[in-house]
Amino acid sequence: MLLLGLLALGSAAPAATHPVVFVPSYLDVWDSDGDGVQPGTLDASRSFDPDGSITSFVWTASTGGSLPSGAVTTGNFPLGDTRVQLAVTDSQGLTN
Repeated sequence: MLLLGLLALGSAAPAATHPVVFVPSYLDVWDSDGDGVQPGTLDASRSFDPDGSITSFVWTASTGGSLPSGAVTTGNFPLGDTRVQLAVTDSQGLTN
């Protein structure tokens, strides 16, 4: 029995894990100068990959615009609601 247990322990490589993303779920900005847009900063710098490293951060806004890549990005957001998606990819090609 002990021999079978040792074989089972050594036979499978650990599965790769997806990156863990930490980003605020919302950001409130106000149009302080009345021009219809307001800059806002989004910060995902607390994100990490438990078994490797993060290789890319890709931000996409529902308004059709893209935001600069990186863990922290700043964009100009129009009045109203804007949904922003973040795709984080790790060194093993897994995305979360």
